[in-house]
Amino acid sequence: MRKAILMLLGIYFVAGIVCAQTESPRDILIKRITEKFQDVKEMSAVVEMNMSMMGVNMKMPVKMWMKGNLIRMDSSMSIPGTDKNMEQITVSDGKTISIYNSLNNTVMVIDLNKLPEDMRKMVMNQTGQHMGFDPEVFNKIKDLLKVEEKTRNNRKIYFITADNVDAIRASLKMPPAASQIPFKKLIYMIDYETLFPIRVEVYTESETPGMWMDFIEMKISGVPDAVFNVKFPENANKIDITDSVKSSLSK
Repeated sequence: MRKAILMLLGIYFVAGIVCAQTESPRDILIKRITEKFQDVKEMSAVVEMNMSMMGVNMKMPVKMWMKGNLIRMDSSMSIPGTDKNMEQITVSDGKTISIYNSLNNTVMVIDLNKLPEDMRKMVMNQTGQHMGFDPEVFNKIKDLLKVEEKTRNNRKIYFITADNVDAIRASLKMPPAASQIPFKKLIYMIDYETLFPIRVEVYTESETPGMWMDFIEMKISGVPDAVFNVKFPENANKIDITDSVKSSLSK
C-alpha cells in the first residue's frame, strides 16, 4: 500500500512538472494579468500618443485616471499650421461622458443609459475605462494572440501580436461600425515584471505603425478623489451627441 501511495504521488509530481513545462507564454501571461488586475479599482497613467499623417508625426500627451466608475482623461494636441493647441478633457461617472474641447469651447455629452450594452462598453473602453488594459478582453481573445518573451532595451517584456483583427472584432462582438477602423495589426508590449503596458503599435497597410502609444508611467493606487471634480467654463456650448454616437456605431 505504501509503495502504491508513493508511486501515485510520484505520478502527480511528474504530471505537474510536465504541465508546467507545456504552459505557453500566452497562458502564463493571461493567468498573471488576471491575478494582478482583476480586483484593481483605481489606476492612473501618463501616455504619449503618436500619429503619422501624410509624413508628419504628431504627438499628443495624455493623462488618465480611473477610480471605480469615475474616469478622467486629459489630452493636448498641437494643430498643424497654427500656433494653437487643442486641449481636451473627458470625464465620466459611468452614466454620462462629457468631452470638453478648448478650441470651440464646447462640451459634448453622451448619455450611456441610452446606448445598448455592447455600444456602452465600446464607448467606455474608448474613453480609457481600463487604460487600454482589460484582463477580461485579454481572456476573450487570448487564442488570437501570439505571445513571445523578448528583451527590449535591456528590459524583459511580453511581445504580443494580434494580426487577425476581423476575428478579434467578432470575438468581442463589436458593432458593425468597428469594422470601418482601418487597422490590420496590433502589437502590444508589456513589462515582464510589473505587467504594466509599455507600448502599443497600430498598423494599417504599412510596415511601420500609423499610431503608437508609449506608456510613460502607470500606477494602480493613490488616485485622489479631487481629480474628478472638473468644472467646465460656464459659457461653454453643450451638445448632446448620444443619438449621433448610437447611429454611427449601428451602421
